[in-house]
Amino acid sequence: MTATDAAQIIRDDAFDADYADKILRFNLRILMGASGEGKNQSYFAKLFGITTAGMSQKLSKPGRLTYQEVLIIAHELHTTVAALSDDTLYRQTQAMYAQIEGLSDDIQRMTSSKIAEWKGEKQKASGTEAPEAMVPPVGFEPTTHEFGV
Repeated sequence: MTATDAAQIIRDDAFDADYADKILRFNLRILMGASGEGKNQSYFAKLFGITTAGMSQKLSKPGRLTYQEVLIIAHELHTTVAALSDDTLYRQTQAMYAQIEGLSDDIQRMTSSKIAEWKGEKQKASGTEAPEAMVPPVGFEPTTHEFGV
């Protein structure tokens, strides 16, 4: 492969380096969290001789992980770089979030309509508008005479 071939691969529209980096970091965070061996961010920070905050930045900011670090992490987590590059879990998670967001919107609409319906029923029953806020009747205010005020 010549230098121009490599440049063409990098410019290929089918390859998105930012997306690949995002997937790699996503999968690393998932696997570190799921590791029952205590191989979490703190473990890898000590392994690489950096702070936990430094390791956190490597996992949260694009372009911070070196290829050697990825190889070491993959080896320690008993996986491969190819598996860490697979976007299946990321796509499934995004689909799940979209479903949850849609359900949340549905619940909010249903709740709003139920509240409006309840207010309408209260108005019909009392012949007046439903109160927006509950105000205690006179004589039930908290006293301050205990405090010498």
